[in-house]
Amino acid sequence: MAGLRATASIGTKHITATSLATRGQRLVLSTFRFSSHDQRPEAFNSEVLGVTEINADKRIVALVMFDLDDIEAAFEELDARYLAGEGAAHAHTWSVISGTHRAFNRAELPAADWVMIDHRRGTPFTFNDPLPSIRAKWDLTPDLRIYVEAVHELSDVGAVITHTQCGTSQEGFDAEWRMIQVLTVEGDRVNRCELFDEADLKAALARFDELDRGAAAK
Repeated sequence: MAGLRATASIGTKHITATSLATRGQRLVLSTFRFSSHDQRPEAFNSEVLGVTEINADKRIVALVMFDLDDIEAAFEELDARYLAGEGAAHAHTWSVISGTHRAFNRAELPAADWVMIDHRRGTPFTFNDPLPSIRAKWDLTPDLRIYVEAVHELSDVGAVITHTQCGTSQEGFDAEWRMIQVLTVEGDRVNRCELFDEADLKAALARFDELDRGAAAK
């Protein structure tokens, strides 16, 4: 409350939040924008990233702020809190998946022997080896970053996620791709990735249930 009063005392009249990613039912990563009524160039405006956590009573119990360009640290905070809370029962699975995403953002290629199946309409991949495609994307979009926007299902077998890719092409065009991914984990690596269009979440969940039951039957 003291922090909010201090923010108001320097002229802030509006606070807006735009959700970037969620984890479970209690965690969200957002962009917060603080602004005043004054719209002149010298007016006070500020943007930050914030990880917000609520409890079972839907009350805020934590709010961790980051500079706008510190998005990697913000996602690490989001995932750390998820692992300590709702994701704790399947902590190893989520640690592998989130670690794979962070490694990609450090330009580290995943293992070459994973299975990749593309169920998307349009021009799906017709091969299992995704590495040539990843290299081509890095060539076209050097600052390409990937993030998990939402976790729809999580078990010891893997997860169903909304996966987002964003970056700027060498020609200066901003690009963003969003899709559903069904991922399975074996040991300390992701060993399967099945891609679905964003609108096909129901089909992705059904496929994950099939893989989950198959693993349980072994």
